[in-house]
Amino acid sequence: MIILKIDPNWLDIAYGEPETLNHQSVNSNSKITGTLGELATCQVLDGLGISFDFSDSKDYDLIVKGLRFDVKSSRASKYGKREAGNGLVTAYLRDHQKCDVYIFCCVDIDKEEIAVMGYCSKEWFWTTKKGKDYAAGEIVKTRPIKSDARLLGYRYLKDIEEIAKWKA
Repeated sequence: MIILKIDPNWLDIAYGEPETLNHQSVNSNSKITGTLGELATCQVLDGLGISFDFSDSKDYDLIVKGLRFDVKSSRASKYGKREAGNGLVTAYLRDHQKCDVYIFCCVDIDKEEIAVMGYCSKEWFWTTKKGKDYAAGEIVKTRPIKSDARLLGYRYLKDIEEIAKWKA
């Protein structure tokens, strides 16, 4: 996990974005949260010397070493507890999203911090027995979930620094 301070310019960019996405998000203010996660991920990749291209695709955000990366961001102030936190992805994306890798970020606007939690392949996310599927309306933690989704503990993600070791 890598924790970054939110750059004030990132907030200007994020709040300047229209509040629309692909309507498959499970959280409110998804475009702001997503934009901040993408900017933080780009800074981390750049800091690790990893080349990437930004993509304005509905399916993925970045191309890294020939793979399509989708940054999954949530508003979460509990990211310091990597052992207890979870990444959530709507089930719709399992079959309808063309990407190869998920990177998970937790955005805490109040603390002005973003944690890049780690990554995993899309295929592994949807097939590992370490994840749990939820149907719309089921309670996740303390509230009902908006749409069918899958939950995976952050502790199962790989460290983003490992991407630097990949061969292109």
